[in-house]
Amino acid sequence: MNTMNTCPTCRKQLPEDPLINFCPYCGIRLTDGDPAPGSEIDIVIEDEKEPEEQPEPVTAPPDEPQTRQTEDHNETGGTPWEDGQDRSFVERLTHTWTESIFHPADFFRNMKIINRIAPALIYGFIFKFLGQVLGNFWARKQLSSVAEQMDQMPAFFQLIYERYVESVSQMGAVEQIVLTPFMVLFSMLIIPAIFHASMSLFGVARNGFATTFRVNAYAEGAAIFQAIPFLGGMIYFIVWMMVVVIGWRECHETSTSRVLISLVIPFFACCAFVFIFITMLGNLVGV
Repeated sequence: MNTMNTCPTCRKQLPEDPLINFCPYCGIRLTDGDPAPGSEIDIVIEDEKEPEEQPEPVTAPPDEPQTRQTEDHNETGGTPWEDGQDRSFVERLTHTWTESIFHPADFFRNMKIINRIAPALIYGFIFKFLGQVLGNFWARKQLSSVAEQMDQMPAFFQLIYERYVESVSQMGAVEQIVLTPFMVLFSMLIIPAIFHASMSLFGVARNGFATTFRVNAYAEGAAIFQAIPFLGGMIYFIVWMMVVVIGWRECHETSTSRVLISLVIPFFACCAFVFIFITMLGNLVGV
């Protein structure tokens, strides 16, 4: 029982509680006499834990976010045709056509840069073959309407028309279907090769021929517009041009103006060749 006013050891004021028989400051047991040796009570007082220091966020260099975005783009991006194995054939075909024709910027921005061209070749071949067959059908229809006006044309145009009609009439529908696949494959290989050479000349083709080829193959989805009577060929050319320009811009990481400039030379060369050929043929007919 506590009858002291101060602790005999630490000399601090003790509380006036008769039930406390030890010093709350030093822990010594209180008795009427001096404290007995070994009667101290060890009281462990836990220190307050200091808050743990949070690690400082590591700030990435300015170039790192762009590099990481490119890596994530290559890992998570892709096209429904090449990377949509969980979808059916029709879903992959239709989704790829819709995205590449109506949303070409997003489509080619998500397309992976790889050196494999077989899937894109198959995709482009399907649409270009169908478009070529349908275009030939409407071309036959147009020949009959043009024949009535050929008498008013120059002699060399009449000669070209006659040669063309003979070649078309001699080649039946079965022969056209048999030869069309080879013509489609040839055009799908030669057109991107010509444009890739021109873009390489201007330093635009940064990601190789496979990228140029794949963009052109997916742009050939526009060939299905040849099913439209009379205006199908023109619509096909306009849509194809828009899609390839956007695709080569996004996949080769360049600007639209540089892509257009690199495409001018092949077009002018082709037009000049056709003009020279027709002029020479006209001179021969005139003689």
